[in-house]
Amino acid sequence: MRREEFGGLRRSMVAGAVLIFALSGPGPRAAIAQDTTAVSITDTIPPARLAQMIETGSDLFNGGTCVICHGIGGRGNVRRAPDLTDDEWLHSEGDYEGILHTIMWGVKKEEMKAVTPRPFAMNPKGGMNLTPQELLAVAAYAWSLSRSDQPPKVVAQNRFLDLLADGRVDEASALFEQESRAAPGALLFGERAINGLGYLYLRQRAQPRTAIAIFELNTEQHPESWNVWDSLAEGHLVAGDREQAIELYEKALAMNPENANAKAKLTELRGG
Repeated sequence: MRREEFGGLRRSMVAGAVLIFALSGPGPRAAIAQDTTAVSITDTIPPARLAQMIETGSDLFNGGTCVICHGIGGRGNVRRAPDLTDDEWLHSEGDYEGILHTIMWGVKKEEMKAVTPRPFAMNPKGGMNLTPQELLAVAAYAWSLSRSDQPPKVVAQNRFLDLLADGRVDEASALFEQESRAAPGALLFGERAINGLGYLYLRQRAQPRTAIAIFELNTEQHPESWNVWDSLAEGHLVAGDREQAIELYEKALAMNPENANAKAKLTELRGG
């Protein structure tokens, strides 16, 4: 890969060699940790650049296919994929190069070590069409999740998720809004991730009021999106707020007249 493809990252000769090795093929990786001369790529990237990579990686991870299996913030999905925030790694030692190698080449179903109800494979690049820069960014975010010295973005994400899990919904919403004001355009989680989180609480955890609060965060940050209003309508419908659900479905339908779900729900709610 050309130097410019990696955004001009400054790497030592050793770290560069480690990266080339990590991407050299889908076969077994050598025991990099045993080579005392090896230097992690992350040690050679300026902190500001690394933080930018993690920021980009968060958006790609939580807004792409990674979140479907690994859950928002990499907290895992018992039905599909393991937690990435603990110190247990199945296909690497949790080092950046190992994580990068796994994401790049994926994991075949017969080689998958995760214990889930149904065996599965991890597609190369998570099934996404990632550029070289994006690949490095996703790896940087996944690498940051289990570190004790997590970057502020990841710390805030974890705090937000913990508050929701503890039922402290108002505090979680306040934190999300505070972070949004502090860094406009760099939300804790993007639209797709928040929508998925809302449905996690709505369907799997059967907590419609929490789901509504989560969906409302999306309507505040993405008022132009018809889908966030459609999701909020569903939250109110499950919570038993029929009139509110009708009003919100009407709003979503006005924004997108092709919204088949809103049409069907309104027909049902209006009694045919």
